[in-house]
Amino acid sequence: MKFCAVFYITWVFSNVQAWSLSSRLQRDSVPISYNLKLIPHIKNETFDGNAFLNITEVTLDQAIRETKFHLDSELELLHVSYKDQRLVDPGEHLLNIKFRGNLQGYFGFYAIQEESNNNTRTVLATKFSPTYARRAFPCYDEPYFKSIFNIRVFKPDGSWTALSNMEEIGQVETSKGMAVDFRSTIKMSTYLLAWFLGDFKYDEIIYNGRERSIPLRFFTTKTESSDLKEALETTRENVTILRELYRNFISPFKTRYVRF
Repeated sequence: MKFCAVFYITWVFSNVQAWSLSSRLQRDSVPISYNLKLIPHIKNETFDGNAFLNITEVTLDQAIRETKFHLDSELELLHVSYKDQRLVDPGEHLLNIKFRGNLQGYFGFYAIQEESNNNTRTVLATKFSPTYARRAFPCYDEPYFKSIFNIRVFKPDGSWTALSNMEEIGQVETSKGMAVDFRSTIKMSTYLLAWFLGDFKYDEIIYNGRERSIPLRFFTTKTESSDLKEALETTRENVTILRELYRNFISPFKTRYVRF
């Protein structure tokens, strides 16, 4: 299985420094926000063995000058520059990358096959911790680089449920499937980002906080028959204890509901 994606990164350059061979990213540029669009091709039964992303197109400030790029697969680094060798000026820039990846393994963005009543169902999931976000999309994959993420995920049809860190804000029918948009995330590291697609059901319980009441939701596949009530009750108790314990440090929840 393969998926296609397009995303735009708004980033800021400080005074550009020479890159050195290191396991850590240079901090002369930092991402501000990602606009990420993912289109999974569920019916494609082929897999290839390319663990790293196949970058197909990179554009940096296309309206200004032509761009070139070099992908170092060994170090998992993407080098982007202008073709005329001019240095990137300090300030805000827009980077557009088109790429392909594989829905294989159990890291990054991957597919799971579930058997139920002689039927096979597919669930698409993500695992980005500690450094697997780079297997799903090109990014600053270190906890230091925190950013805002705007996610659009395509699902085959209305029977699928799409989930991400934030609540859904709209759906649009397109020729490539149903596009699901999510509210912008808070500023966070890449390993905290997540999205899921599948045939899900959920149960919920209400957490009555000091600021407002928030539904706590547990999602599971419809083939799973386990009772979620006990898990929900335990979660509500734990959230209440933690909220009181850290009441002077934790800001109110940023979402309308909390999902597990």
